[in-house]
Amino acid sequence: MPETLLEGGLFINKSKTEKYHISRTSDTKWRNCKYLGSLLGTEEDIKRRKGLVYDTCNTLEKIINSNQVSEIIRLRIFKAYIESIFLYNSELWTLTKTLENTIDCFQRRILRKIIHVKWPRTINNKELYERTNMIP
Repeated sequence: MPETLLEGGLFINKSKTEKYHISRTSDTKWRNCKYLGSLLGTEEDIKRRKGLVYDTCNTLEKIINSNQVSEIIRLRIFKAYIESIFLYNSELWTLTKTLENTIDCFQRRILRKIIHVKWPRTINNKELYERTNMIP
């Protein structure tokens, strides 16, 4: 394969290449391997994606917290930036009920932040999804 790549002007950077042996009895170091921007372990990738979303929210904090930007625009920003960052490559995740619940709770937390619902004022989940026109 390296010869074929060289013909096209490409090469393999051996210092960045990681090799893992994956089997039922192997260790779980492979779960932290990054492949096309995602970690191979579902829980590890979800945790990493949450961190990326928090970083994005911090970057967009002035817009998200602004009363001058309409709620509709803030929700569009959520769908365009935040949701797409979190769900990138999510089709590879193997989800359990617990992980699904974790993802839904995370989504609701961010949505509440975007529509400016903060404690002690509360809104139940059904009202949240109706108001934001989102689904879990």
